[in-house]
Amino acid sequence: MKALVKKSPEPGLWLENVPTPQISINDVLIKIHKTSICGTDFHIFNWDAWAQKTIKPPMVIGHEFVGTIEKMGSNVHDFKLGGLVEAAILYLFKLFGYMRFHRSKHILSLTIVI
Repeated sequence: MKALVKKSPEPGLWLENVPTPQISINDVLIKIHKTSICGTDFHIFNWDAWAQKTIKPPMVIGHEFVGTIEKMGSNVHDFKLGGLVEAAILYLFKLFGYMRFHRSKHILSLTIVI
């Protein structure tokens, strides 16, 4: 799959072919249909002071998207293949937090909250 990658600790981003992630029994694989670039991505691209202390290359960037569920792990219930997913990270703390799920009738919304 194609992804924007921060390959090294310097200004810039690279469009690369990367392996499709493998899912475990508790995961879903989301096929991305549309994505966007946000302020965090500009920090990473410019390799400013914040990015230098927060980001550890190499890594795939991007955290705002719309897509559909392509695969589900065996422990995943209450979702359907082809289900619509939208996601945005409100706060970034060493790239990990916990996922807060919001389900409407038609859309699974993921927000990482710190």
